[in-house]
Amino acid sequence: MLSQNIPNIFLYFIAISLGSELRLNSHYFRTSKQTPDYIELYYEKGLKIISYEIYEGDIGASFNSFMPIRYENDLTKTEKVLFIDVSSIDKRIDKEYVIWINHEENEVFYSNTFFYDTEEGYFKFTRRYVDRFKRF
Repeated sequence: MLSQNIPNIFLYFIAISLGSELRLNSHYFRTSKQTPDYIELYYEKGLKIISYEIYEGDIGASFNSFMPIRYENDLTKTEKVLFIDVSSIDKRIDKEYVIWINHEENEVFYSNTFFYDTEEGYFKFTRRYVDRFKRF
């Protein structure tokens, strides 16, 4: 029985790993202790990001229940890195957040969810990703 499921399990993990690459369109989010008030988004040179939104929800809740808490179109960025200021976000242990990125081609992509790790003292990304999202 298990031997019959091994190919399916293998395909499942491949789909997850490809999904996370495709979902972020090869973009990369990072947090660190050195810059705890910022999340860094690394993106392809030439991509014109015009704004971002941060949404908040209860940990584990449906993404459709997340509410917008910040919209920003005055961006701090370089050619390849967008710095997302998260200093104004409440550092509550019962909340998680997602970033919605808008770029010039009217396409949108979003981050994995992230939360504030009280032991480490900065925001950390989870493996939970947004597959459907209702925009407000």
